[in-house]
Amino acid sequence: MENRKISMISELALSQDDYTIKVCVIRLWRQTSWNQQLRMIDMILMDEMGSKIECNVDKPFASLQGKSFEEYGDYYIHKPTLGLNEGAIKFVDGPHKLYFQYNTKVTKCIDFCGPQNSFDFADFQQLHDNAINPKISFDVIGNVFRCFPLEPAKDRQEKKITFKIGHEVFVTLWGRYADEINAYVSKHTGHFVLLIQCAKLKLVRDRPYVNNTYLATKLYIERTLRR
Repeated sequence: MENRKISMISELALSQDDYTIKVCVIRLWRQTSWNQQLRMIDMILMDEMGSKIECNVDKPFASLQGKSFEEYGDYYIHKPTLGLNEGAIKFVDGPHKLYFQYNTKVTKCIDFCGPQNSFDFADFQQLHDNAINPKISFDVIGNVFRCFPLEPAKDRQEKKITFKIGHEVFVTLWGRYADEINAYVSKHTGHFVLLIQCAKLKLVRDRPYVNNTYLATKLYIERTLRR
């Protein structure tokens, strides 16, 4: 597969069906069924030019390829299919998304030379002014200066935690993400640096809040930022 011509993500078109891309998996999350069987793999892929695209590996391909992928792994992917991205939240700002088919092949890559930084950080002023597209996820990094107490689950809502990051930007994280922050602040005092990957913006009482997505969001707290 390494001898095939490599296509850049920006070169892909709906009319193509025979190409190979060389990518790094910069974010990966798995969806499981009620009995914990792997149902779907979602990924954000980046090529050596820094271009990105979402990728969906649906059942039954997820069970076939599920052990092949790891986050920050580098791969050649031959013969995926390109389709429209019609998700409620887009994790890459673009109209298309990659899907797997029966003849899609994956092999490890050992010479990926893409950008070191894979994050798309939102501007704090844009967040404060509610100038971010609420249908496209973003990354945000800053100092957490004030963290409010964890609020327990109520009615049909999950537990949540709210805090301020950077220049008066409010963040509310839900469920397991709230637990992650609460576990950290319960053992540490003072402000700390937090990076939120794949966040989304929501307007609450005319104030913009940064929220987590259901599965795609990932938190990097202090020392874990080195990765």
